[in-house]
Amino acid sequence: LVGEGEALFEGRRMSSAEALRRARLTPLELEAKEGLALLNGTQAMHAVGGLALLRAQRLARVADVAGAMTLEALKGTPTAFDLRLQNARPHPGQKVVAEHLLSLMDG
Repeated sequence: LVGEGEALFEGRRMSSAEALRRARLTPLELEAKEGLALLNGTQAMHAVGGLALLRAQRLARVADVAGAMTLEALKGTPTAFDLRLQNARPHPGQKVVAEHLLSLMDG
């Protein structure tokens, strides 16, 4: 976060400064007591939260695959995922899923 020490980035160990640079992030400049906050265990909670987020994203992709396979097995129609319909709705995540399902069913 502050560009000191080492980090794992894209599967490689490197200096934190280099990892931040490659991720196009700038190091944080800590204010009073923020350094303590980084040392009091919250970093473990953030790490676990980050891992949970990655797993949730992977699970969402697997759910898309299961949904596409189910739709094909039941001889369903993909018209509900038509992008014109998705563009009319104010839910960007729904559009992403519809695009993914359509690409899975096309491929």
